[in-house]
Amino acid sequence: MGGEGRLQAPHERPDAAEYTHRAPQRKRFVPASVRIMVRTAGFVIGALATAAGLIWLLQGLNVPFAPRSFMTADRAWVAIGAVTAFAGIALAAWSRRHT
Repeated sequence: MGGEGRLQAPHERPDAAEYTHRAPQRKRFVPASVRIMVRTAGFVIGALATAAGLIWLLQGLNVPFAPRSFMTADRAWVAIGAVTAFAGIALAAWSRRHT
């Protein structure tokens, strides 16, 4: 007598994860000299953006010691300077922490 008439346990379906094959993530090899160069460039660009943003912010606020230009006492440059300074600080901090 083969398997006829015999009760069998219900067949369980495998998870979808068993059907999905993902290749293991490989770490990209980046030479140390390139990492240092990118890190330094990000920090320098961030520092320059911060300095420029602070100058624009001070000119927009019309402080006496800020250089005079078409930006002086213009409130738009207060916002532009603040955003640029914040972005510069964020870039400098990110480049020091990552890469």
